[in-house]
Amino acid sequence: MLQRLIGKIKKAFYQESLAVNQQPLQFTDLAIAKIKEYLQQKSKGFKLVFQISLNYKLQEVVYKVGFTEGLPYRQSKFLYPVPLLLEEIDELYLHGSYLDFHEEAESFFIYPDIKLEVESTPDPTITKFTLNRYIIVPTSEKQEFSIAREDWQQEPTSYPKLIQSLFAVLELASLYIHSNCLQCEYNTLENEMEKEKRIANVLLEYFERNNYPLLYQNSSWQVQIPGESL
Repeated sequence: MLQRLIGKIKKAFYQESLAVNQQPLQFTDLAIAKIKEYLQQKSKGFKLVFQISLNYKLQEVVYKVGFTEGLPYRQSKFLYPVPLLLEEIDELYLHGSYLDFHEEAESFFIYPDIKLEVESTPDPTITKFTLNRYIIVPTSEKQEFSIAREDWQQEPTSYPKLIQSLFAVLELASLYIHSNCLQCEYNTLENEMEKEKRIANVLLEYFERNNYPLLYQNSSWQVQIPGESL
């Protein structure tokens, strides 16, 4: 079954589709205005910069934003519309995200701008999902991941959380992943839209929560957390 999956649809992965978002952190006009307004009001007599820091946890990323004074800050790789203190590792992680300001909460928020495309294939039991994020990081020792449910069931907890969450969709028979694309094979033709919705929800929730891609390292599949591998 797995060989059938790979053999039938592998070509689809190399066609033009949704690209990985490599843009640096974007700022909404409102966020820029609020940052500049604060800097003008509060920076008399000392130098203030806007600071973003990230705390990488296994299941989520915690963002902290605010203003700080008197700290030298490195020259960032990209140009930003405001003076910004941001570590290089955080700057890379925030590719494809944007910062906004909420008037009601009077706070800044960072959002990963996740986009997802769902495509049918000639085989009605197979659906292709494409993200504007890497599912497998380019530095992985292996660039393709494929597994059937019966193989996953032998050692389900040995695989990253994303794989476990996908197989929680009971109709899922097998997976094939390459770069930013995921191919799903189902064991039934019933409730096609519902199955696609459940897979899409798994992907969106995962990448909006932590955005950690997969990588193959030390003979096992892991997640790439900035600064370390688990």
